[in-house]
Amino acid sequence: MTSWNETKRIDDYLLGKLPVNEALLFDVQLLIDEELEANVKSQQRSYEIIRQFGRAQLRNELEAVQQKLFTDPKYTSFKQKIVQLFKKP
Repeated sequence: MTSWNETKRIDDYLLGKLPVNEALLFDVQLLIDEELEANVKSQQRSYEIIRQFGRAQLRNELEAVQQKLFTDPKYTSFKQKIVQLFKKP
């Protein structure tokens, strides 16, 4: 099980927040400690899942805004301006 302090250290390492000497020491520890390496990989996977979720959520929000702007009658003039901007000459 990973302690809070180790989780914080892994976070700092992955986010590039460790001073150079501590980062080098952490790199060495990764080479010799399989459990630490597994914990770092697990944390990296967690970050990737969180990023993917955030992207999906942002995409959904953008699609909702786009839908509202291009279908709601009160935004007709805005829609026309946008269409004109992207219209081929």
